[in-house]
Amino acid sequence: MGTIQDSLAVGVDHGCARILRRNAVPSILTNLVLSAVVAAVAWLHGHEFQATIWFLSSMAVNVVRLVIARQFSLGGEPKIDLAGTWSRRYSIATCLSGCVWGAIGFLFIFPDQPNAATLFIVIVAGITAGSVSSSSSHFPALLSFLAPVLLPLALALALRQELLFYVIAG
Repeated sequence: MGTIQDSLAVGVDHGCARILRRNAVPSILTNLVLSAVVAAVAWLHGHEFQATIWFLSSMAVNVVRLVIARQFSLGGEPKIDLAGTWSRRYSIATCLSGCVWGAIGFLFIFPDQPNAATLFIVIVAGITAGSVSSSSSHFPALLSFLAPVLLPLALALALRQELLFYVIAG
């Protein structure tokens, strides 16, 4: 009985990993484009150094994600017994990506720049919404992205001590 359950679990893990892998490249491309937008707007609002470091960090994480995504299916059909290992690696990479996106609240959102702050919040909301559809096949990957994006952003907004930011953080 345990053998059938084990085989079923491995098959489900493989299917979830394949969906995650299929969604990885569009997710990474979207991440690249939105990273460029965030960095450009931050640069234009006087945060040149932070924008450069943040953008380079985002690019590095996306390269790691792309390498991991390619590893899953190198040489043809993905190996069923490696799906769990690959999913864990990809989840770690999505966590790193989430940390980069979560830093936006502390690096670029300021009450004296409400238009930029609004744009950054909308972009983060959009990228987190997109992660729900692209990573929902593997809950650890989804959670490993959402938590490091949303928790620091909510904290950063609450620490700004502005009524609008309190409302958004809540």
